[in-house]
Amino acid sequence: MTKQKNLILLSLFLVVGGAGVVVWTQGVDPTGRATGLAPADGIIDIQYDLAERMTVHPPPGAVDIPPYWDGNEVPQPPAPPQGYPSGPVITVQAQEGDLEIGDGRIMVHGSEEAIPATLLLFGEDENLSRGTVGLIPHEPLAEATTYRVVFEDVTGQVVADWPFTTGAAQCDPTAQDCGRGQGCYLIEGEPLCIWAGSKMKGEACDFVNACGPGLTCFRGRCQPYCDASASADLDVACLE
Repeated sequence: MTKQKNLILLSLFLVVGGAGVVVWTQGVDPTGRATGLAPADGIIDIQYDLAERMTVHPPPGAVDIPPYWDGNEVPQPPAPPQGYPSGPVITVQAQEGDLEIGDGRIMVHGSEEAIPATLLLFGEDENLSRGTVGLIPHEPLAEATTYRVVFEDVTGQVVADWPFTTGAAQCDPTAQDCGRGQGCYLIEGEPLCIWAGSKMKGEACDFVNACGPGLTCFRGRCQPYCDASASADLDVACLE
């Protein structure tokens, strides 16, 4: 059975009149640049090819994209064959509104095998505006995995080719059980695996993930997490 944890910031959680003080942490650098990891490291691949005046989602090189989607949106796209949750919604939009997509596919980066997905085209889906197309993987994507998305126009010409990386659904900030180059950070109360920096306790920081695994950016300085649960292991317990 998984232990319930009450994570707080070590030495930064204050009790005043019996009430816990809410702590404020700084934002996340989604590119990985604040962490010191760059495309040259071979960890984040942000090479991409987009036609002019075109925008895509997730953005090229984006990391920590939720691997699943619950379909909770109005208007709701057609559900995949097995129902929701599905993979995240992928969109391409031409700012001129004259995009004519003939095909779209998503693959694990390095593979040419397309993952089953539904292609949503303008004219076939009444909820789409002109110049916008969508792609919804039928099943949730794998966690902490880089994917490649390719869209072609009706002539077979590639108009969008870019990668993004999914995050982890769950992780433990005190166990730090994420993959290579990543750390488990509390983001808006949710523990997520994102690219980890190398700054040590007490060093200045601008982003949560500029700090090394097990630390977070609080008031401009890297500070450690601790577990306030009664069942916490001694090495991560707040009392220690």
